[in-house]
Amino acid sequence: MYLKGFLKTKVIQRIFLLLFGICSTNVLFAQGNVKLDKNELLQDLAAEKEDSNKVYILRALAEYYRGRETDSALLFAKKAIALSQESKFELGEALSLSTMGKLYRFLGDYTKALQLYFQSLQITERIKDLNYVVFNYNSIGELYVVQGDYRQALQYFFKGLSIAKKNNFDWQCKLLLSTGKAYEKMGYLDSAKFYIIKSYELSKGFKDDYLPGNILYALGEVYSETRENNKAMESYRLSLQVSERAQDYSAICEESIGIAKLFNTVGNKDSALYYARKSLGIASHSNLLSAKLDATNFLIDYYKEMKMFDSALSYSQISYVLKDSLVSKEKINEFQKISFSEQLRQQEVEQAKVQYRSKIKMLLLTGGLTALMIVLIFLWRNIWQKQKANRLLVTQKLEIDKQKAEIENSYHELKATQKQLIQSEKMASLGELTAGIAHEIQNPLNFVNNFSEVSNELIKEMVDEINKGNNDEAKAIANDLVQNLEKINHHGKRADAIVKGMLQHSRSSTGIKEPTDINALADEYLRLSYHGLRAKDKTFNATMNTDFDDNIGKINIVPQDVGRVILNLLTNAFYVVTEKKKMNIPGYEPTVSISTKKMGTNISISVKDNGNGIPKKVLEKIFQPFFTTKPTGEGTGLGLSLSYDIITKGHRGELKVETKEGEGTTFTIILPA
Repeated sequence: MYLKGFLKTKVIQRIFLLLFGICSTNVLFAQGNVKLDKNELLQDLAAEKEDSNKVYILRALAEYYRGRETDSALLFAKKAIALSQESKFELGEALSLSTMGKLYRFLGDYTKALQLYFQSLQITERIKDLNYVVFNYNSIGELYVVQGDYRQALQYFFKGLSIAKKNNFDWQCKLLLSTGKAYEKMGYLDSAKFYIIKSYELSKGFKDDYLPGNILYALGEVYSETRENNKAMESYRLSLQVSERAQDYSAICEESIGIAKLFNTVGNKDSALYYARKSLGIASHSNLLSAKLDATNFLIDYYKEMKMFDSALSYSQISYVLKDSLVSKEKINEFQKISFSEQLRQQEVEQAKVQYRSKIKMLLLTGGLTALMIVLIFLWRNIWQKQKANRLLVTQKLEIDKQKAEIENSYHELKATQKQLIQSEKMASLGELTAGIAHEIQNPLNFVNNFSEVSNELIKEMVDEINKGNNDEAKAIANDLVQNLEKINHHGKRADAIVKGMLQHSRSSTGIKEPTDINALADEYLRLSYHGLRAKDKTFNATMNTDFDDNIGKINIVPQDVGRVILNLLTNAFYVVTEKKKMNIPGYEPTVSISTKKMGTNISISVKDNGNGIPKKVLEKIFQPFFTTKPTGEGTGLGLSLSYDIITKGHRGELKVETKEGEGTTFTIILPA
């Protein structure tokens, strides 16, 4: 590796092998054999004079304490970042940020890990270090795999592979393995096996003792899925041996669970339980939340299968706490926001490139026109060179046409980017509904659970009465059971309706109109919008008023599209009353109202708030694309623009706004009845 040139001491070179062994085919799998003592590292840190080498030692200490003392690992990583920034060692800062991201990933804080990986990526892109750009692509892709977003993960893996192949970087082996793992998670086993074996081929030339545990483990996972149990067990065991030598606790946990599942499949229950408990013990000791959750879930299924329900319940409680720590709605939303912000940053970079190219093309066009004028003057003064000048003029015209075509292509690319932003806005509205859906669906599920428990007790009582010969009492209990089952059916259908409504909202619009109860649609989105905001901010509160005209009946609309419009207007209304509430105006109560009314051959839907109103100077711009009055990062400026197009173009209706500064705003939708 070219970086070894500035590593002057042997200990720094050994630290480099530990941290970046995978970057070179010469040390591709040697990292498991590099043993560094923490006392030796601390002594070298005290003796080292160069800041860049101190950064590598600090990162090595962070790696050493990972899985042993989490607080110490985080402390050394933070010191590495601070020292890199102080000494303006940008590559060291990028790698230290990546190390910190790795620590947070193992702690289960995927949102923080993603944020740190993106910061590292931005630095490596700025300093044009393509080798570590690829390094970050792989780290980010692996994090998306953990989150289950395999499509997004594959995008980063393929981008990294493209750069690695073009520059002959040794990261190809790791990226091929990561790609194979992603395909295995997606269920595409043929593709998974292809990429994993390709990764294995690149690693040839090494003795079996140095084969990486993660390649063997990945092969074991594929063989397990294809029910090649002997091959799977062999791969798992070899992988476990490598990981135990390297003291890679995360890999040991994964491999132990793989072996446990395989033993459970073939009926060797004692061995399955042994390896599952081994994985859980190591994960608990090393604070590996994700691995601990996998082991706990296996033990739940194991004890259920063994009919040891007390043990299954005990582990279920542990699983519930772990799931809440790893995949709470707040963390998912934060993860999605960071991911979306990075996508917008990438799009802004691409747009800047497009604008730069357009500017260059315009300069070339101007230069061409100037040259044309010079040719015309020259022709006027030199009639005898007319034929030669005409040929030059034709050449210039062809060049101008070519430049015009290129400008038109740039315009189409910009329109395509705008369409992607519009789709992202639609998906953002789905994210805002998630918390409201969860709150709404919980009520009918609670009813179902409660009536199920009561019905179970009634059945026992009815059996006792029948055994006693009390048929009248048994019939009375049976009638109660019928009523309970009707209630269970009713609330089950309610939950089903909520889920179908969510699916309908997330589904791409077909553009086909259908008879829809507009009152029910407005009422449902009012509650979902309110509870969605409550889930994000527990202090949020507002009065909700409804006034629905029962004479409207059903009207022909595209429910997904109109639902998005109502949701956008309600979300904006709740936002402005919340902002006004923060001003602590005496006697002010945030209020949002929604009403419907039949007006001859039309119907109206009005959303009213008592916020601060819209300033007159921006009132004419609110329906323009990308215009927003919200602070940077809180709005894209697409919501009202999309709503206006849906109502006016898609439904031949009107979208009006009435506002008074300091008193509030009313948006009115008018649709044909």
